[in-house]
Formats: sequence, structure tokens, C-alpha cells
Amino acid sequence: MTLVEKIKKMLGYRYIVNLHTWEIHDLKNPHVNSKKDMMSDKKMITKKQFNINLEDRYNGCRWCL
Repeated sequence: MTLVEKIKKMLGYRYIVNLHTWEIHDLKNPHVNSKKDMMSDKKMITKKQFNINLEDRYNGCRWCL
């Protein structure tokens, strides 16, 4: 996790979205199988954005959500 990602996590950006698979991962509930570190195209989102994205077309990771 980069310094910018650590700062965002402290500011409330709790979730990471994998933009290739459309999966949302929880940073506060890490799991070995979710492979968050291997993502090349990702963005961090807040709880409010998480709810909006789940209603849209994204799905949650089966390991960490």
C-alpha cells in the first residue's frame, strides 16, 4: 500500500475497487485470497460510494466482504 493509499484509508476511503473485475474489496477485513496487492488498475472509495456502486454494476469480493 502506497503512502497516498494509507492517507486515504485514514480519511475514510475504506474500500478498493478493481476496475478490471468490477469487484469491491474491504481494506479493514483483509483476506489472503482477495489479492488486493496484485491489482494494477484500482481506485479507493468511501462507504457512501460503496453503497452506490453496489446498486450499480459492481459486486463484492467473496473473501473480504
